[in-house]
Amino acid sequence: MSAQKVMYVAAAQIVLTTVGFIFLKRPYLWAWQALDWYKNVYCGTELNAVWAKYLSYATEHKNQIRASVEKYKDECTQNYLDSFSEKYTKACMDGYTSAFLGIPLASCFLIFGIVAALQYAPFNSRTLKKPGFVFAFFFSLILLSINLGQMITIVIPLINPNASPDGIHSTNLRDKCGYAAEFMSLMLIVVSTILSSFIAAYVIQLYVRRAEYQDENIDDIRMDAGDVERTGMLPLAGQKSTKTLRKK
Repeated sequence: MSAQKVMYVAAAQIVLTTVGFIFLKRPYLWAWQALDWYKNVYCGTELNAVWAKYLSYATEHKNQIRASVEKYKDECTQNYLDSFSEKYTKACMDGYTSAFLGIPLASCFLIFGIVAALQYAPFNSRTLKKPGFVFAFFFSLILLSINLGQMITIVIPLINPNASPDGIHSTNLRDKCGYAAEFMSLMLIVVSTILSSFIAAYVIQLYVRRAEYQDENIDDIRMDAGDVERTGMLPLAGQKSTKTLRKK
């Protein structure tokens, strides 16, 4: 990783966040099994059954339920995709919306914070003490943690039926929803986690290299301590500081 690649990763995270928002608002782009059920069952056999029953009613009864039947027909004609998106989000996206928008957006802001912290001032002999660098280090750990945490919350209900008492594994729900929401949210989080890992690895690598230099060249690092002159060297063991020597 390099500073240039970090900017590429930040740009990729912005694109991922935008794509996740589009996918969240338009599930018909990827939830093909659910769209097939909506077309052939909800707007097919079920709508035909409702319409046949409606025609069998007397005129007085028809007038009472006409608005509901017309609304049902509009959902399958004029408002087909919008209606599908609304119903799919309500029935199948519970617990997964954060993977499409919340987590990528939080990752985006954290990456902006990391880039801003690293670019705030040039690296110098006091890099480990620079607040921006320390903030970037902790931001990178938070960034990686929230992505890994979201990934776990998606995977566990899929592999452990006891973790989802509301029937995520029920046949009826699978017929309506399929596994597209789980698959797409997991894919977005995996990509976001990979990007976050690159950022975290870069920041940690910088920190480790600076720490190694400090360990190996402790007497060459200029520091701004209370008894050390700003441009002076750290006194060696048993040696007096430059301020003390100058006073004498």
